[in-house]
Amino acid sequence: MKGVKSKVMSVALCSAMAITTIGSDIGMVVNAEETVAETRDETDELVEEKVEADSKVEDEVDETEVTEETDVVETDVAEVEETEESETESEEVSDEKELKKQEDSEEDKDDEIKLIASFDFDNEESGFEGAGAKAVNHGVKVADTELVKNAAYFNGENAYLEVEKSNGDSLLTGENEITISYLRQADKSGKSWTFFAAPNKNSQVYRSEKYLGVLDVGNNITVERYNSNNNDRPGQLSVNGIKKEWDHIVVVLGKDYTAVYENGKLKEAKHDYSFDTDMSKMLKDNSILQIGKANWDGGEYFGGYIDDYRIYEGAMNASEVADLFSQFEEKIAEKPEEPEVVEDELQADYDALEIFQADDVRGNITLPSEGKYGSKITWKSSDTDVITDKATKNDDYASTPAGVVTRQSEDTKVILTATVSKDGEEKEKEFEVTVKAKKKQEKTTDYLFAYFTGNTVKGENIFFAVSNDGLNYSELNDAKDVLTSTKGEKGLRDPFVMRSHEGDKFYLIATDLSIGRNGDWTRAQKSGSQAIMVWESKDLIHWANQRMVTLTDTIEAACTWAPEAYYDEITGEYVVFWASKTTADNYGLQRIYYSKTRDFNTFTEPKVWIDRKTVSTIDTTIVSGNDGYLNRISKNEGGGTLPDGTKLTASTVYMERSKSIFGEWEKVDSPSLEGIQGVEGPTAFKFNKDDVEEDTWCVLLDHFGGSGYKPVITTDIAKGKFKTPEEYALPSAPRHGTVLNITSEEYDALVKEYGIKEPEKDPLDMENIPDDVLYFIDSGANSALSSTK
Repeated sequence: MKGVKSKVMSVALCSAMAITTIGSDIGMVVNAEETVAETRDETDELVEEKVEADSKVEDEVDETEVTEETDVVETDVAEVEETEESETESEEVSDEKELKKQEDSEEDKDDEIKLIASFDFDNEESGFEGAGAKAVNHGVKVADTELVKNAAYFNGENAYLEVEKSNGDSLLTGENEITISYLRQADKSGKSWTFFAAPNKNSQVYRSEKYLGVLDVGNNITVERYNSNNNDRPGQLSVNGIKKEWDHIVVVLGKDYTAVYENGKLKEAKHDYSFDTDMSKMLKDNSILQIGKANWDGGEYFGGYIDDYRIYEGAMNASEVADLFSQFEEKIAEKPEEPEVVEDELQADYDALEIFQADDVRGNITLPSEGKYGSKITWKSSDTDVITDKATKNDDYASTPAGVVTRQSEDTKVILTATVSKDGEEKEKEFEVTVKAKKKQEKTTDYLFAYFTGNTVKGENIFFAVSNDGLNYSELNDAKDVLTSTKGEKGLRDPFVMRSHEGDKFYLIATDLSIGRNGDWTRAQKSGSQAIMVWESKDLIHWANQRMVTLTDTIEAACTWAPEAYYDEITGEYVVFWASKTTADNYGLQRIYYSKTRDFNTFTEPKVWIDRKTVSTIDTTIVSGNDGYLNRISKNEGGGTLPDGTKLTASTVYMERSKSIFGEWEKVDSPSLEGIQGVEGPTAFKFNKDDVEEDTWCVLLDHFGGSGYKPVITTDIAKGKFKTPEEYALPSAPRHGTVLNITSEEYDALVKEYGIKEPEKDPLDMENIPDDVLYFIDSGANSALSSTK
């Protein structure tokens, strides 16, 4: 029995020791002692019940074993205390080592941040080299701004810098982390690069691009890191809300992250790259580094001023960036704005006063009533039957401005006298204006289709096609472009062509956007162009010099998309409208804005026209009905719910109608139109009378998913009942454009100038098979061939 009890006691001791070993304080050891005592008592009772005769012996044994047990527990307590002291000492040593490690790491990091290029641009002799690097100058000038003196000026057209080591080697070879720091004032929207590094000088290829780039357009900075091989473009870091004025910009290109700082503060960072961002794998011995130019096509250039450009080896942290900014903070601090000093404001307004195209007036003209410096301007016409000199009021509508032109049967000269007055003084200025003879408007019989063809450099130009019936078109100029852009982003999209109200002039306006040169739709909507492109022509063939007209800078718009125009019969003005995102809601919704003009040269301040509050709207077009109503068709850019609870499906169109362009617009229920999904870019026109038996309208919808434009037609546009025509043949790849009704003479002139591209023949069509082949087939050879299969 002694052996049994001994085993039980051993189990208890083992349990107690196990608990003691696991415990981390003396309290647990005490608990272990109590556990042993309780176990001992329970064991004693069990033994006494079974072996009463040996109780005395058992008690002695029990006391002996308890004494041994207590000795063991006390020993364990001592060991635990020693262990805890040892662990505490070990932790202290470990903390000291970790602290030392962090200190060493910080010291190592300080060593990693090394200046490898520095350009202060103080003069053109020495300002383009520093820190072991040099900037080979291609047209960059040293110039002063009001705030920063001796800065590098980039003209936005062909000026840039090539950066390399002083010995001519590639600067960034082998680097895997760098920090870029510079001061800048951005003057150009669109494609504007402040940093561009690539494996070589080759032009970039869309979806196979290989470069690191900083696209800095002032109100947005996009940092692009690509090492692609014919694959979709991965997401990039795009930062909004940046100032265009002098700013300190820091871009950190880490091993696996990117960060952008403005004036010492972190704006945004990106860590979730889905591809290898190790720049050392891409930038080898022949790599290039350019400031102010990216190698897309013929080059995309920065426009504005840059100063104190530095490149560091290593990735700066937030504290280091803040310290760096402190060096420049005072330099770019905005000084109190000094009011413009004009010695003679009356004279300044007098000198600036002009009449656009005064020697060739074919429509209403703009007669301003106020000068830039507050002078009042009144007008007197020598013949008010030809040109009015006072505004006229309209009931419940905007007034008709002065300058309404009534053309006569022959050219007529009119003297317009402007009286410019300010602070009790006045000056008179005369203009001789030639109003061209009125031209008879010929009946339209044919159609011109102006469009672009896709998201490529080649496709973002203006193409023409013509038709005799409005549904079957022939491409002109061998399907090559007829207009290209030399300004802005150099891409043309969404062309809108219209005939002037008087009939003998044409205007063509288009979106200034090039996805083919960049491919970044986020940038296009958040830091795109604030201008539209304008041409005018008298014959649809010879187009006057391109004008780039900035419309949306005053509303801080980030894009100016799909401009169209409609003539307001009431006020005698063209109303130009387009879609924009603005800073007002942090580029949240696309809204339709408008501006008025009489000459597509002078425009009124933009105002909101369509704002659906919760859903974006783009691509608005207008066509008149036969019941005195205008019909307006727009695209639901996004899905969602309107304030009245109406649920919308994205990428569909809807129609409204109104008696006037600024009247009340009411929704037209048109299931046949609204039910077409995946469309945009509606363009509408009425068929010429010689092509239909009754009034008929066509709406072309761009199925942007791949199938392109398709027509729907209606004879009851007021009710919106549309159907697909049985037959039609559109150009091979038209995208958002416009159809214009033209005369037979205009059609013939276009065909003569550009030629019609002959359609490709179907080799299986019997009419296209040569006679000798037909003879061979008729002789039975085809049967013999068939039998051998």
